Amino acid sequence: MVISCQAALLSCGNATQSPADDGTGGQAGSSAGGNASGGLAGGAATGGAGGNGVAGSGGAVVDKRPPAPPWAPPFELGAPGWRESTTPNCVRQQGQIDSFGVWADARGVFTVAAIGCNPLSGVGCGAEGVSLMFNSGSGWQSLHEIAPGQPASGSIQVTGFADGALLLAGGILGQVGIYSFDAGKLQNVWEFESGGRVFAAAKRAYAVDGAKVLELQGGAFKTIATLPSPAKAIWANDEIIAVVGDSQTFMTRPVSGGEFTAVAGVPAGDYSTVWGFGASDLWLGNVPGQLVHYDGASFRVFTLDTSPDDPSVRSLWGVDGELYFISTYEFGRVQTSSGETEILIGSGGARVPRIHFAGLWGLSSKEVFLTLSDEDYYRYRCGGMFSLVFDGSSFHEF
Repeated sequence: MVISCQAALLSCGNATQSPADDGTGGQAGSSAGGNASGGLAGGAATGGAGGNGVAGSGGAVVDKRPPAPPWAPPFELGAPGWRESTTPNCVRQQGQIDSFGVWADARGVFTVAAIGCNPLSGVGCGAEGVSLMFNSGSGWQSLHEIAPGQPASGSIQVTGFADGALLLAGGILGQVGIYSFDAGKLQNVWEFESGGRVFAAAKRAYAVDGAKVLELQGGAFKTIATLPSPAKAIWANDEIIAVVGDSQTFMTRPVSGGEFTAVAGVPAGDYSTVWGFGASDLWLGNVPGQLVHYDGASFRVFTLDTSPDDPSVRSLWGVDGELYFISTYEFGRVQTSSGETEILIGSGGARVPRIHFAGLWGLSSKEVFLTLSDEDYYRYRCGGMFSLVFDGSSFHEF
């Protein structure tokens, strides 16, 4: 599975780059595949940032929402832009935000937005859909759109192989499962029974589906273990696989094989995410809003200053001794050598926080990417969904 969509030379068919906000309709992208060497190909037409059109095989959607005023979030922003990209990402589908994930590699940044509808809750159908976007550092492009009327639902995660295929996990095309996206095509490689997270490490990919642990083998996921209880998240490197879940579930297994073994002495809690820097440097995030460090022999608990309305640690990503985390309303980091924790964006004690964090990934401590939504901007074009890069000291929209 090779993708030739390089950061410097983007070979993504004729995917449309997002122009400046002019309120006009979207430009059409080719539905053809990439070049002869294969690649992440644009598969649908898309409007520019702030434009009013988004098209797919299900037809066009007209975005009649008013243009958004300049974004003024409840935290300080630096100058806009990441590398040469200064035009903000724009999600053109309209409805209920189910997910807004982010992943990155040397080629650039990928986001996937899943927008649903729910007539029973007053969220009408007809403008929902899924949008897979890419930015090499020179502007946002649409790689694939699932148009209104095609089955798509629930939270969708994006991850992938460095310089290789992407993996999307969630409700897509009527089936909740894991999909490979390569050469402009979505291919189902696993049908979920209970759902779960996916993690790609080097040339390997792992996932959890309830109590099943999966590994990508020969182009499809296969069960490599069945745990005594369901898992919520998985992480791996070339040495070890770690899974976490409810009721102190924390188990590990060597990549080379063998049985998953429960780690003894796990602090009480339901665990939702895991990240590691090695077998003796594993970090677990839990629902009570704690980070738990395991050094291979003992545990240390760090209580975060997350909102009591929803303190759960949702996602972790780390590099070079720095661990970043998001909860629903906060973004922060831990200096792993000292254990010092800090909230970089918080709810500020707001009774109803505006900012809802959705996705976290990075390339370095100077390029940490966040996707989030701002309730004050939901009614405007682009739906109040924003992409940020944190450079270690300040935040920049791009």
